[in-house]
Amino acid sequence: MVEISEIIEDETPQTTTTNTVADDRATERLSDADEIESLLVAITRPSAKLHLENLITKLRKEGKALQRVAVSQSSTAASADSTSEVPSDEPKTKVQKVDAPPPPPPKHTPVTKPIITNSKYQSFPTYYFDAGKFQSPTVSVYVPLDNIGTHDKSKISCNFTSTSFDLVVNDLTVGGGMKKSYRLLNDNLEHDIDVDMSKYVVKANKIIIKLG
Repeated sequence: MVEISEIIEDETPQTTTTNTVADDRATERLSDADEIESLLVAITRPSAKLHLENLITKLRKEGKALQRVAVSQSSTAASADSTSEVPSDEPKTKVQKVDAPPPPPPKHTPVTKPIITNSKYQSFPTYYFDAGKFQSPTVSVYVPLDNIGTHDKSKISCNFTSTSFDLVVNDLTVGGGMKKSYRLLNDNLEHDIDVDMSKYVVKANKIIIKLG
């Protein structure tokens, strides 16, 4: 009876074969370059010599490039071998996940609502602009207000800037003995005004603002 034993061939890693091929090609290129360079002394024609020098340079570049490829592939293979998982006979320890304690409930700070009060001033019942005649040097603003002519003049004011006017009437007595304060602020005039040429005039039942 013939005993047949099983022959197991070791598989050569493909990366090793690739590295060997790259090394062989690099050696061939460099050897060819060296041999051709040794022949340069026998070449007399400048053009032929130049062609050979270019060929030598090309062969050496290819040889060095192939050497770098071989080195790179060797490094990659070594890194893969070092990072491959090695089976262990030791039993794996099961890590029990422990839930973190719940965060404490947020503290509620009482919020004090701000007290909202009505503005002291209110808008005038009505007013209107009068541009006057063509190319008039002033524009008039008429603000009707009953009995304003008898009101304390120190409580009436109108401030002018080049782009705005601000008319204020404080504590005017209206029906039923109530006192009201009015304000007319316009800071979006179509054209700039001359502050020195601007003024306001208090009549019996209206205020006239002249914008210069």
